[in-house]
Amino acid sequence: MKICDMGWAVHTMGMRISRCGTPLYQSPEVIKGIAYDERVDIWAVGAITFELLTSMIPFKIWCEEDLKKIVMP
Repeated sequence: MKICDMGWAVHTMGMRISRCGTPLYQSPEVIKGIAYDERVDIWAVGAITFELLTSMIPFKIWCEEDLKKIVMP
């Protein structure tokens, strides 16, 4: 089974600021547009795991704007 597309995969020793991926699974750092490291991947895996275990999307959001309201009060 293919879990992800590695087309955006990079190996870097520093912080990144690019934005890619499905907004529902993006960490707050990515949504805010601030520098991030590999820990954002842990956030994404957690969000997907939550959805797989509960059959519900995290945070009960329906669009990217709802997500921004949670992350950027």
